[in-house]
Amino acid sequence: MEQQMQHGLSPAMAPFLSWFAPKQSAEAKLAEYQQALNAMDWQYQFTDDHTVFQAGVRKLERAIELQKVVDPTGEIWMRHPMAQRHGAPRPVVQGAAA
Repeated sequence: MEQQMQHGLSPAMAPFLSWFAPKQSAEAKLAEYQQALNAMDWQYQFTDDHTVFQAGVRKLERAIELQKVVDPTGEIWMRHPMAQRHGAPRPVVQGAAA
């Protein structure tokens, strides 16, 4: 079965076209990271609503994805007021013991 083409381009072209995509500046990534921390439901794991739980997981995953690039030591993450609460998600720090 032939793959569906989007925007008239073959899916095989995606790796080549990504090279032309505008790169996000460091300041924009930092702003996105801070917004992700502010928007994150820091206590999603305590909900009884599965959809709220799933949304919390997605937001946490996005925050961790940005944290690995913008805040590899987790310093910004740990300065967030909600990070100090018991049971709050912790940043991913490369090379740290689990």
